[in-house]
Amino acid sequence: MSGLMRTTSRSESENHFLGQLTNPNLTLVEFLSHYDTAVDSQRFKYNKNTHNSNYTTPDLKTHLQVEKDAAELYTNTLFYDVQDEIWASLFHCCSLSVQESERFSTFVIRDTEADYKIGGTKVKVKVNVKYEVKYTPSDCSVQCSCLRYECFGLLCRHIFYVLRLSKVDHFPKQYLQSRWSKNPMIIKSVKNSQHGANVSNSECALDSVLREIYSNVEQSVNHLVGDFEKLQLYKDAQTTLKEKAKMDVPNPAKMNTNAVYAATLGVTEPQNVDIFPPTDINTKGNRIRTRRKSKSEIAMKLSDKPKRLCNTCGQYAHHDSRNCPTKKKGLRDDDVADVEQYDGEDMDFDYSE
Repeated sequence: MSGLMRTTSRSESENHFLGQLTNPNLTLVEFLSHYDTAVDSQRFKYNKNTHNSNYTTPDLKTHLQVEKDAAELYTNTLFYDVQDEIWASLFHCCSLSVQESERFSTFVIRDTEADYKIGGTKVKVKVNVKYEVKYTPSDCSVQCSCLRYECFGLLCRHIFYVLRLSKVDHFPKQYLQSRWSKNPMIIKSVKNSQHGANVSNSECALDSVLREIYSNVEQSVNHLVGDFEKLQLYKDAQTTLKEKAKMDVPNPAKMNTNAVYAATLGVTEPQNVDIFPPTDINTKGNRIRTRRKSKSEIAMKLSDKPKRLCNTCGQYAHHDSRNCPTKKKGLRDDDVADVEQYDGEDMDFDYSE
């Protein structure tokens, strides 16, 4: 569910989970020990739920093949949600109109369970809720105006109703998101470079094959873990397959660091960078301070500093010989005294050129 949560909500969820096992008074060693306990409890719950999903069969409500496919693809918790939508498509949905074109068909579906009433206390008007579902037979793609799949990644009852009308018996696997499947922890970065695969194999098909291989190996080991002799035979068979793979592909293509990041994130680094941060904005954390300080603030800051002896004016002040005020004017004390002796005398100046 973390994919549906904001960053703040996700942080609050993590803090709540870790806060049950930690407190601010713990030492570093105690905190690490409690943190390992919290991670182990999460792994235990994940393994328990994975075991229940792989080795238990949920109860089915209908005879539809799409429900059986959903039970094999989804986890038990998510399957019950999908099962409710399949069940509601049988008893709460009806088609009002169909508009067919060359490429797709548009269905107007009424959801009786979503009907509501508006009006005052005496007179109420019942409103029939209608949804529009677009179905494309060429690629078996569907889209509903309720936007349940866009919001949660799960198909709605209106889509299941349209699929049943269109004679689509099996569950469309292109609408199965990996986070709701039984094996969501397979990471795409374990696959080799796309150059090592055939050009005809798309990235989605390659990822699907890898997921199926890892799922088959994990389930086989779980079945044979109680019989050591059969587990040993299975290990020998896997070793034989590994040696055969080395003979078929002796030197697999290596991926550099950028290729590994690109395969993990699903994006590639652009050749030319044309997006840069703005330069005329003083963002938070910038080291340049452009705020103007008042004279009183500057005087208070200077009063805290000790006075020093200036070699130019010979006084104790908050400056030195480099920034002495008399030096900036180009006058020394002797020059000032020479100028003072002319006070009161007439001085003639010749302004002629």
